Formats: sequence, C-alpha cells, structure tokens
Amino acid sequence: MFKSKQEIKEEKLIKNKISLEKDDELIKFVYENFKNIEIFKNDNNYERMISGMLYDSFTDKTVLFRDDAQQLVEEYKLIKYRDYKDSKAYQAARTEHLSKLLGYIGSNVVLEYPFSCDYGCNIFIDDNTYINYNFTAADVSIVKIGKDCLIGPSCIICTATHPIDIDLRACGLENGKKIIIQDKVWLGANVKVLPGVTIGYGSIIGAGSVVNKDVPPFSIAVGVPAKVIKTIDREDPHFDPDLYWSEISENQDLASNL
Repeated sequence: MFKSKQEIKEEKLIKNKISLEKDDELIKFVYENFKNIEIFKNDNNYERMISGMLYDSFTDKTVLFRDDAQQLVEEYKLIKYRDYKDSKAYQAARTEHLSKLLGYIGSNVVLEYPFSCDYGCNIFIDDNTYINYNFTAADVSIVKIGKDCLIGPSCIICTATHPIDIDLRACGLENGKKIIIQDKVWLGANVKVLPGVTIGYGSIIGAGSVVNKDVPPFSIAVGVPAKVIKTIDREDPHFDPDLYWSEISENQDLASNL
C-alpha cells in the first residue's frame, strides 16, 4: 500500500518516540509561571523544544540564550561569602542572581557551585530545596524540582535526547523530554535522571543510580537502571519536629519555622 511522505514521516517519529504535536498544557504552565523566557515567548522552535518535538538547537535565539546562561553561571561563582555581613545576606545575593537565570526559584533554595545548565530558564526549583555541588541540568525541556527536595553531589538531570534513527539523528535535529521531580524527593550522590522521567512524591534514589523510567511515590529505587526495591512509610500527621530539634540548642529557632 502506498504511503504518503507525511505518513512515512509520522511513522518514523513514532518509532523514535518523538512527539508529533506541541504540549499545550506544558507551554501554558511555562508562560504563566516561568521568568526569563521573554525572548522565547510564542517562538515555534522553543515550543517544539520543550514539547518533545524535533527542533533546531542552533537558531540565533537558542545559541544566544545558551551563551547568556553560561555567562550567568560563571558570574555566580564570583559571589563570595566574605563580601557579605553574614550567611543570610550571602544566600540572598545568590538567590537574586539565580533569579536572573532560572525559570523559577522558590524561597530558601540553595544551589551550590559549581553547577551547569543549558538554558536555565527551563528550570523550576520550588521552596526549601537543596542542590549539592556539581549539579548538571541539560534543560532542553522543562526540569521541575518540587519542594523540600535534596539533590546529592554530582547529580545529572538530562532532558536532552536524540533520535535513534541514524539518518534522522545525523540531519541535525534533536528533541527533549521533560523531567518532573515531585516534592520531598532525595537523590543520592551521582544519580542520573534520563529524559521523560517523573520521580514520585517522597521517593529516594540510591547513589549512583540511573533512572530511565518513572518512579512511583513513596519508593526507594536503586541500580543501573534503577529499580524499586521497597516502599516508604507515608508521613505521620502527628510528627513534631520540635521533638528532634530541641536537643540542638543553637538551632532551636529553626524548629519554630518548620
């Protein structure tokens, strides 16, 4: 049976697990919640990029934005503790600088240097999240990190991917798939999260693991590739953090804010 060029194209895209249409819900979320994306608003190539469709990574806009992101990352390391009166002022300066780079940064977020990213504007980090040294986010599509997360040293979150098909890959187009890390997730050191993955609420990923599939909420997953080995107890509605902070006298004031 004769197939049209469009049918052949769609079959190849499906076989390579490449999206055929824009993710309107994701695009709407980004436009309503993310900063620093003015240059990309209503840009067809950008909307394709974050939606998992084939896109051109070497347009004038994408190259300019990546270069600007690298400059902002380099400037971040110039913020020195000794130049501020205390740690609160130092952290406020770091947060202010990150707000020029990231799509969204919540309150009480710590992102240690060094770190690297492609665009920065596609990264969403919610409140009370700590990200340790040598963090890498290949944020071709959206990287959304929830509240109260812990990201260990040398973790990689990679939304960027390429077609499996040799001809399609060699022609210069590529694609990405969003990564969602829900609230209260802990990634151990050197964890790698691959394109399209969602890690569920409260889950733990063991050090050195490679996550290539979704992890359900309240799970512990380890290995290459990561596999769920057990589930975690859900939160205790009667948990009292004061009970545990009370023995640490110098930090008692922190307990009252939890």
